Amino acid sequence: MNHRKLADSLKTLTVLAVTTAIGFLLEELGLPQTNIITVYILGVLVIAALTSSRWYSVTASLASILLFNYIFTAPMFAFKADDAATQLTLLITFLAAILTSSYTVQIKENARRSQQNAYRTNVILDTGKMLQRAGEAGRFSL
Repeated sequence: MNHRKLADSLKTLTVLAVTTAIGFLLEELGLPQTNIITVYILGVLVIAALTSSRWYSVTASLASILLFNYIFTAPMFAFKADDAATQLTLLITFLAAILTSSYTVQIKENARRSQQNAYRTNVILDTGKMLQRAGEAGRFSL
């Protein structure tokens, strides 16, 4: 269990580091901040898909807006959002990341349940076939 938590934590940190690096690249290319925030949302989706718990994507959502605010908004390297537009952007980004990652986690859970149901159905079908063969063999040996 601890191995999984460590692996999921490392995945989360790696994706956040990569998204931040891509953010620096986009900034160097002179692209608008909306592109950078979109990369962070994509990173949260990737984290939701790669990790085993919803809490990693929730944490990544919060970390993403904090990283974006700290690194890419004025004043640089400060947790400060003075204007209402930046505050609204951060709030919307956080909510979008939470909602999309929640849907991703739900899809993963539904896929896992479907796989379990398919396995159980196959076991039941195989058992029924074996019982049918056993019944047919018993009829002919009388």
